[in-house]
Amino acid sequence: MLSSIFRLCRFLLVMSMFIGSFCGAFWVDSYLDNISTSGVKRIEIRNYNTQDGELWINFATLTAEYDESGNTIRESKVAGDGVVEFEYSYQYDSEGNMITMQGKRVVNDSVLEHGYEYKYDEGGRQTEGIQYSSDGSITSKYSAKYDESGNFVEGNDVQYDSTNSTKYLASYNELGYMTSETKYIVYEYKEKEGLQTEFRNEYQYDDLGNLLMEIGYGKYGDFSYK
Repeated sequence: MLSSIFRLCRFLLVMSMFIGSFCGAFWVDSYLDNISTSGVKRIEIRNYNTQDGELWINFATLTAEYDESGNTIRESKVAGDGVVEFEYSYQYDSEGNMITMQGKRVVNDSVLEHGYEYKYDEGGRQTEGIQYSSDGSITSKYSAKYDESGNFVEGNDVQYDSTNSTKYLASYNELGYMTSETKYIVYEYKEKEGLQTEFRNEYQYDDLGNLLMEIGYGKYGDFSYK
């Protein structure tokens, strides 16, 4: 059981490092995530500060709309002064996978508008993600590869405003346990250096799949756990 949880956590860690910036909106509240959306078309939550039962301050209003399958198709947060802090809309394919996300959010009094586009393989695994700026130009792009068992094995993340990109590699044993994960920085303008290892973790298991040792290598030092 613990080894299964560990493998799941390792997989989620790799995926979150790789595609975390492409998944979902920029929530600053978690109320909506805790509500069952089954049969619900729209949810609106208003946060108040009350004193003696009287309305004192209207902090913010969270709104989310859903399709018949319970997928979020629109969400927003409006501050008490009426300023829209974020507003997003989503589209899904017939399998319920998110294929586009469009919206804006306010950061340090600046409005950032952008869009995302996603592609999937036949197993519903995300294989590509593209981020667009407000003028339609591509700002970042990633791709992911999986082995025959569906394990994430390679990811490439390109930021179009940078001369560097990022590569992630993961390997597994015959039982499907992750045995290594590596993050590289790819220097496109340094032909001799090529790939620079950001970190590398290796994992050893017993015959029952229990984790015996974790060894980490990084540019700031190495570590090991038993």
